[in-house]
Order: sequence, then C-alpha cells, then structure tokens
Amino acid sequence: MQISRYKPEEMIPVVIELMKEGASKIEVAAELGVSRQTLYDWCDPAKTNYHADFKSAIELGETFSQAWWEKQSRLNLHNKDFNSGMYNFMMKCRFGYTDTQQSQAGFVINWPLGKSKLDR
Repeated sequence: MQISRYKPEEMIPVVIELMKEGASKIEVAAELGVSRQTLYDWCDPAKTNYHADFKSAIELGETFSQAWWEKQSRLNLHNKDFNSGMYNFMMKCRFGYTDTQQSQAGFVINWPLGKSKLDR
C-alpha cells in the first residue's frame, strides 16, 4: 500500500503563492517535490488519487499566473529593455496566445503588423 504524499494544509498555500508570482504547474510540482504526472493525477477526477481541493487550487493558480504575466506586459509597455520577444513566446506557449485574433465584430487583427481587415 502506497502512502499518500498529499498534504493539502502544506501544499495548497504553496500552489497559490508560487502561481501568484507567475509560476507554472511544473514549477509547482518541483517545489512540492512531486512529479508532473502526480500533479496531473491529483487534478484528474478519473484518477484514484484525485483531490478536488488541489484541482481547485491549481485552477485558481492558473488565473493568478496568467494575470501576473499579463501585468508584466502592462507595467513594461514603455520599457525599452523589456524582452517583448520572450514575453510573446511565453504567452503563446503557456496561455495559447496567437498572433491573429478574430473579433466579434468580424475583424481579423494581425499582430504585430497591426493591420486589420473586414472578414466578410
């Protein structure tokens, strides 16, 4: 019989704290001393070692993490030393951002060119 390493009273505050600083789920797993698969299993209702409270903490943490990254962009709009290329790469990889957006008004906006055209 395997002893559970899950300690919610210790781990959930760590999840929230790290993700408020922009941390990824992999960073959280490393800090908790568990594998990425264990972290995913704890969030998966189909697994026997599922923990609803941990899944809720990770979901809230993902919101905090993305907000932290978006704030970095807003705070550095006029900072010529800000690495916008790295920021763009991170947003695409971590949060699914793309260079093209479809607006509800029917416009296609191509970033970074900034050109728009009516999509009809």
